[in-house]
Amino acid sequence: MSSLEAVNLGTCFALDGDIDNTIEYWRTHACPQALEAQLNNTSIGGEAKFIYNEESLTTAQGYMGSLINSFLDKYSFVQDTQDPGYSAFQENIISTCRMESLPGVCSNYLEQYCPRYTRSEISENSAIGALCGCFAENNPYANAGVGSECDPLCAKSTSVKRANRETGELIRCSPNVCIIDENGINAYNSVSTGGVNFTNVCTGCSGDGCVCIISGVDPDGIMSELGVSPTINQFCGKESVCITTDSEGNMISSKNCQQKTIDSVTSSWYRRAFGIYWVPIFLAFAFAAVTLFSLFMWLLLGYKCL
Repeated sequence: MSSLEAVNLGTCFALDGDIDNTIEYWRTHACPQALEAQLNNTSIGGEAKFIYNEESLTTAQGYMGSLINSFLDKYSFVQDTQDPGYSAFQENIISTCRMESLPGVCSNYLEQYCPRYTRSEISENSAIGALCGCFAENNPYANAGVGSECDPLCAKSTSVKRANRETGELIRCSPNVCIIDENGINAYNSVSTGGVNFTNVCTGCSGDGCVCIISGVDPDGIMSELGVSPTINQFCGKESVCITTDSEGNMISSKNCQQKTIDSVTSSWYRRAFGIYWVPIFLAFAFAAVTLFSLFMWLLLGYKCL
């Protein structure tokens, strides 16, 4: 591996448009680290460490924009490794965009690139999900005062995060807020073969300190899939909200999750008791009524004969 001084940033980031040459160059040169040094001051107080430098961000963003454009001229960001447009180099791009020492380096490009994808498309493609999860349009929770960083598509550890341009800090969701919806579950399933459960969707949540927002056409079904119904109070706080939406994501109604769970459990018991078993229950009542009537008539006739 070469020293950073010998790295040619133009070749690293395909300023000449030759992506295959760049891919080969990455094999022998530390391109992400060279960009890291370009973005950050490295000799503050005589100490060799990275200090974020906002003034260098625009240049660094230009390098990454050139790299992604050149990549997309020949390849695509796809999940299927057998896809003709697949190149393993997409993982290099994604991991570079995700580096905490390169905050916001891909943001400008992704803000322009990601709106072409629907929320469903982002949730179903792990590569697009990693790049665009935090840049998805139409955040359905904005009206509830919840930022895009808590969107289930963004909150995953695999997603490229937005960053505060002034400070270089990555913008992350508060650990005591968790939004759960179908798109978020699909996104986790696209990168995990072990199934989805509450702890890997809401990594920082447990009990009263966590506010859960469970949203979808069937919030009860979502809770059941995650294994939190009917004991949701063990996972989510009392202020948690269950939102019922239509297939387009428009809110139909909202309700406290714990009350909704109680209602659904009661309703489920009622359906089992008076739905599935209504025939034997009816026959039992009918038999009891006939028996009581016969007993009454026997007593009445017996009394008159005395």
